Amino acid sequence: MRSIYLAIVALALLAIVFPAVLAADPTLTLTFVAPDKTALANALVKVFDSNGDLVTNATTDASGKATVSVSTTGLYNILAAGSGYYILTVLNVTASSTTATIDASAMYKVDILSTLKSVDVKVSRGETPSAKIGLATNTSLYTDAGKTITLEFPSQVSAFPYVYKLNKIVYDSTATTNNTVTMAVNANAVVTAYYEKVLILQVLPTWVLIAFAAVIIIAVGVLAFAPRMAKKVILSIMEEDREFVKRKRFVKSREDEE
Repeated sequence: MRSIYLAIVALALLAIVFPAVLAADPTLTLTFVAPDKTALANALVKVFDSNGDLVTNATTDASGKATVSVSTTGLYNILAAGSGYYILTVLNVTASSTTATIDASAMYKVDILSTLKSVDVKVSRGETPSAKIGLATNTSLYTDAGKTITLEFPSQVSAFPYVYKLNKIVYDSTATTNNTVTMAVNANAVVTAYYEKVLILQVLPTWVLIAFAAVIIIAVGVLAFAPRMAKKVILSIMEEDREFVKRKRFVKSREDEE
């Protein structure tokens, strides 16, 4: 009786575990179309989860197709890199096999620009706000019409001896001094971040400048004092040598007299 019971339990466990073991990771078969309606061939495709972590990547073939696997169902950010532009979409993976055509020619373009210096901007879609994907500015982003995107620019970027400070962001005839812009993509748009270049000394705290000046003064004093100190040491050594020679000669003369 006990053996029958154990067999039933074992069969029940197998019925639960075995299908899960056999279940394959969801597969995405993606076809990319460039803005000029041609196949986006030899393009790097990156897949990010809803938290913005890179899951996998692939390269499209001559027909613009790429096949990737993900570990589970859910929302995924799909980013493809074209020549001077990116394509960003969000897919909701609900089955073990998902096929999608991502057509940039049917999307709107957002030019992401920055003056004086190219900076790294973080881009996220409204469906997955935590997935902040890094791109370099002075590029174009194609994304689905009617979707919301958020662009986060750095407040300042250091490039010694200068600091590039964000002055304002202009988009859709709107200007803001915030470093983050959220906009609905209902038409082609241009977002420009204006940066001001200043010497790094101009943005350092007062106490840092005072400490820096003190270090310079001390260094100058040491450099000015060091030659005199070295000269004294050398003269002292030479005087000791002369005294030593004198003593040696005196001792030798006494020995000769004896």
